[in-house]
Amino acid sequence: MRPLARRAARSLTLVAVAACTPSATAVRQHNEAAYRRAVDRAAAVGGDALVPEQVVVGADPRYGGDPDDGSAGATRLPDAVAGGGPDDVLYRLPTGQLAFAGPTCAMQGDCACAIPITYAYRVAADGQVTVVRLRPRVKVYRIEVDACGYGCGQPPPPQPLVAAALPATTATQVRLVEETYRLEVRRETCANPIPAP
Repeated sequence: MRPLARRAARSLTLVAVAACTPSATAVRQHNEAAYRRAVDRAAAVGGDALVPEQVVVGADPRYGGDPDDGSAGATRLPDAVAGGGPDDVLYRLPTGQLAFAGPTCAMQGDCACAIPITYAYRVAADGQVTVVRLRPRVKVYRIEVDACGYGCGQPPPPQPLVAAALPATTATQVRLVEETYRLEVRRETCANPIPAP
């Protein structure tokens, strides 16, 4: 292939790759709509919306803390949450009520959580509490740039382990439902990244 034809073919390839990556505005609009639909599905679970108090129950193990340290006098229970996984934990607070803690990060960034997992809570007339986990399924669009950085320069500060206080006293009153949605992310990459100062 002649040099001019090679350059033209390379240009067409670069345009095709760029055309496959949605704009920042399109990504934002998609993410807002997808999250709204997930919230609507969470509301369809039934019951009244609940905004629980967030209680510190220990030190976050991601930062070297002991999750069973019991900062609020909370006791970790062996009981499983119906529909939950191994990382979903119930605590008994000094008041006797239960508190729920589950995973809070879908994708870790250089310095902290880049994409969080959020929760919605519903309580039915019979006292059944439904914890709805809104978990993003992340689709990453990689964008090649000339220069980019990585790291945050400073380690993140210790974080507390927080749980949502629920109007429940027994594990059988609590169940977990997971709602997933697609979240799109534009991520810059480069051949020679520079560490953050």
